[in-house]
Amino acid sequence: MTDHARYAERSVERLLAQYREYLSVVHAIEQMKSQRLTHAAALSTAQGVSIGDILAQGDADTTLRDDARMIRLLEQHRDHISNEMTFANPLIWIMYKDRAYRG
Repeated sequence: MTDHARYAERSVERLLAQYREYLSVVHAIEQMKSQRLTHAAALSTAQGVSIGDILAQGDADTTLRDDARMIRLLEQHRDHISNEMTFANPLIWIMYKDRAYRG
């Protein structure tokens, strides 16, 4: 295997690891959003107001504020991963696309 091919293979492996991390963070964001809605629903029931009103006043409740902060942090992390995923050349891009989306 040539040096260029080894470099491409290492680059693709790194990109695939980043992609797996990206998917994991996306999943965590969805879980946090679901958790936030669950908390909002519980508050809505307890206070006798709509979920929309609870979410509009999200900063008034510590749990909802913490959920929103965690969602923002996870979204920033997701964006950072995405921005770090660069393709040095077309060969690496093609190899990555083939392996990342196979099956």
